[in-house]
Amino acid sequence: TNIRPSFCFEIQSLHPTVIKYEKLRSITVDFEKLQNENSFIKNYVRLTNWRRQRRGISNRTLLLLNHVDFNR
Repeated sequence: TNIRPSFCFEIQSLHPTVIKYEKLRSITVDFEKLQNENSFIKNYVRLTNWRRQRRGISNRTLLLLNHVDFNR
């Protein structure tokens, strides 16, 4: 699933690191693969708890925040 530009800007406004839009635009995420990762459930619970402090953020966006490699 390609990340829509709106998701890119949403992530850019939330993540503490300055993220270049061009980098995010080219990133694709395989959500089925994410669900198979050993750490998926733990990370999802942690992000769900974090979401309580930031209303209006979709779970899908939180998963992107958690799994996108911002260092590449």
